Amino acid sequence: MPEPHRPTVVPLPPPQPPQPSFTSTLLVAGADPVAEHLLDVRIVHVGGVLDADAADRVCARLRLLAARDPRAEITLTVSCTAGTAGAGLAVVDTMALVGPEVATCAVGAVAGVGQLVVTAGAPGRRTAARHARLALRTPAADPAPATVSGAQRREAVAVTAARSGRDAAEVAADTAAERWFTAAEAVAYGLVDAVV
Repeated sequence: MPEPHRPTVVPLPPPQPPQPSFTSTLLVAGADPVAEHLLDVRIVHVGGVLDADAADRVCARLRLLAARDPRAEITLTVSCTAGTAGAGLAVVDTMALVGPEVATCAVGAVAGVGQLVVTAGAPGRRTAARHARLALRTPAADPAPATVSGAQRREAVAVTAARSGRDAAEVAADTAAERWFTAAEAVAYGLVDAVV
């Protein structure tokens, strides 16, 4: 008896891992489960470039946590090396406006407006991880008119000077020179209070 005809089975290709998206999931509310979990434990992370959009998200998260509990401390971890003075000052102002104290911690490389945000944390609650590096760096130009952008850059220097106990001219000169600090050097300069 002849063999029955069997259809040819073509195997399916193995499943491919999902391709990474080049669009930040932080742009979509609730799309990043890690960020959402960090909010549950009152941590907000600032990484990459702190521009106007990123500052809006950070400010909204700070206000959300303050609304949930106006007395419990918020921790802001920072690994940001670029951004605009206007964005950094928006975060600094929001930190001052919310009820809870905002502790800050520099992790990795932190420069420019990232350093500004770390230094503007609650007194005695500003820290740097042992292997962090901090830099005084001139922020990027804002899309605002040059006179406004220049004024905001001077305000950023003034905030750093006031929070570090340094003379504004010294901070301005070190910013122009893009001076880098180890965590221990950042403590000595007054950018943070302790190494963790």
